[in-house]
Amino acid sequence: MRRLGPLVPSLFPRPGGVLHAPPGQVTGLTATAASTTEIDLAWTAASGATSYEVERSLDGSTQWAQIAAQAGVSVTDTGRAVATRYYYRVRAVKDGVAGPWSATADTYSLPAQVANLAAAAASTTQIDLTWDAAASATSYLVERSANGTTGWTSVGTPSSAAYSDTGRTAGTRYYYRVSAVNPGGTGAASSVANSYTLPAQVGTVTPTVASSSEIDLDWADVTSATAYSVERSLTGSGGWAEVGTPATSALADTGLTAATAYYYRVRALNPGGYGAYSATATATTDP
Repeated sequence: MRRLGPLVPSLFPRPGGVLHAPPGQVTGLTATAASTTEIDLAWTAASGATSYEVERSLDGSTQWAQIAAQAGVSVTDTGRAVATRYYYRVRAVKDGVAGPWSATADTYSLPAQVANLAAAAASTTQIDLTWDAAASATSYLVERSANGTTGWTSVGTPSSAAYSDTGRTAGTRYYYRVSAVNPGGTGAASSVANSYTLPAQVGTVTPTVASSSEIDLDWADVTSATAYSVERSLTGSGGWAEVGTPATSALADTGLTAATAYYYRVRALNPGGYGAYSATATATTDP
């Protein structure tokens, strides 16, 4: 007896003797990350479809699970894990008969907010940034602002959790925020961190002999300096000792020995750290 070919249930008459052909394949499926826990799906309506079935998978080939059965051509998939890749497929249903699955669409949910951003002055022109690596991040968006509130400008997109911002102005405060980026998009910006670049080198230090036991020093103010470190030496090449930390650009060095040469150097301090030492200045107390 001749064997029959494969049966096609969808073409068999339903009760009442009416043939029901399956609807066409769904096209235009897109998956877009809306947040760390939400992915939005949309697709093109299939002709004659009365509803759609939507499934999700973690690998795109196995363990498909239905997440929606509805008439509309969009779905909001919430409650997802942060920075996780999800795969989706959709098929149309017409009069209870399902069509073929669409091509698969996938995306990552957005990465988590960057944590523990720190900014530290490296020089008068460089600030170094570090932060905790974010899961699934392929790069980071580093932004800088002059006031920490407005005027944010992208300054770098490093692939690792560190960045050096160079070409800055000495003794200037800069604000930063960082966002993680993955194939789904850009996550929330970190908390703001800030630092001053190191203050400029102190200019000419002028010593004035006031007596046999006092030398007065003064120098020009340095932008952003909150204090100055004044050091003294008997040789000018070693044995430096701090003798004062004035908040202003002057110091009276007292209690000195008569007819003795003293050498001085000064550096500025701001919240970012110490700047470079001035050139050495020298003076000899009166006999």
